[in-house]
Amino acid sequence: MKRFLREEVVVDTVTYGKTELGNGFAISNDRVDYLTGNVLQVGERCKHVSVGDKVVFLARALNTCSYEGKKINFVSEANIIGID
Repeated sequence: MKRFLREEVVVDTVTYGKTELGNGFAISNDRVDYLTGNVLQVGERCKHVSVGDKVVFLARALNTCSYEGKKINFVSEANIIGID
């Protein structure tokens, strides 16, 4: 996509399991309440997330769509609970 609007964040790889951020903060994802991914693109209103960041977000907040044959995962910046 050329760009995203609002505060949407596009993430690529979504992983499950224990997540450790660079600051030593660890989150256990055993119940799949949280997911992690790398930020590929950010909406124009995003204030805290940048392309290349590794983020932790609520699993129920993940949205997936298909665009030009590619699967796109995106989440609202408001549902991101950690940035590495």
